Amino acid sequence: MITISTENLQQIIPTAAAWVAAKEQVAMENGDPLTSVQIADAVAAGVQHPDRIRIFAVAQIPFPKHPILKATMDLTHLISEHTLGIASGTVFLSRPTS
Repeated sequence: MITISTENLQQIIPTAAAWVAAKEQVAMENGDPLTSVQIADAVAAGVQHPDRIRIFAVAQIPFPKHPILKATMDLTHLISEHTLGIASGTVFLSRPTS
């Protein structure tokens, strides 16, 4: 089994956080707010501020270009060509399913 060392993890986490923050910023600026039906679903699911959520449709879920993040994704498959969506904070990136 391949593992990620503590030393690598200490580099991965801040690099991943910066990557996510950059993607969140783009999605917050360009994404769509929830519809009234989606807001109702979010409230029912316990979301406290559904008005802050943005959905950003993309043709393909972005894959990190940074070498250590790319290696981590290759190892873990957290993001792959099969990924339909990812969420972070108040942002959801999604790609078409058809």
